[in-house]
Amino acid sequence: MSTLEQKTKKKALLIQDIGLTSYKEGLEIQSKSHKRVGNHPYQGQVLFLEHEKVITIGSRGKRDEILASDADLLKQGVSLEETDRGGQVTVHNKGQLIAYFIISLRRFDLKPVDFVRILENCIIDVLKYFGIKSRSIKGKTGVWTESKEECSKIAAIGLRVSNGVTLHGFALNVNNNLDLFNYIIPCGLPGSRTTSMQKETSQMISIQQVRCRFEEILQNYFNCEVRIV
Repeated sequence: MSTLEQKTKKKALLIQDIGLTSYKEGLEIQSKSHKRVGNHPYQGQVLFLEHEKVITIGSRGKRDEILASDADLLKQGVSLEETDRGGQVTVHNKGQLIAYFIISLRRFDLKPVDFVRILENCIIDVLKYFGIKSRSIKGKTGVWTESKEECSKIAAIGLRVSNGVTLHGFALNVNNNLDLFNYIIPCGLPGSRTTSMQKETSQMISIQQVRCRFEEILQNYFNCEVRIV
């Protein structure tokens, strides 16, 4: 392909709603999307989904950041998975919106650090739409709610880049049960607090409402066409 063709070719993000699925099933879907994007780099993909109860250990995570035994987790129906994403230990469960971003950084003219900042700003934008003040914190990855008394983490970000194409993405607490976070040291930060959109607003906000808002703003943040598939 010529340089001119590369510059004029239209970039697009294909958005797919997977729904509630196990962590392993989600990774399988992501892997297939990664192969497809590798062959068609101008078409990135965003997979929106929820995961059944699981604690995941990222590439920098340790088992001692999980405060429950394997037996206790089994009793609670919580699976434990090691993963190749960046970051440490986190929780996924129903009511938490997961977004896997599979895009070619080169074709979208992004560096990894720029990509992380875009994700953080997207989340902050969506939270603002629902009346929640939030911010990123220098030296940390993710999004925290603003408060004079304390900062509570509302969204985690963990990524991996393989052959120039991103994997994984963010997890935003919408209306999920936060009790499961008591089983871990979130992102390796002892004493850190976790919150959700429902907790911050005292209102029932649905996953669909939040997903639709992301679909509306992604086009501007990534400067591309967005297609729902």
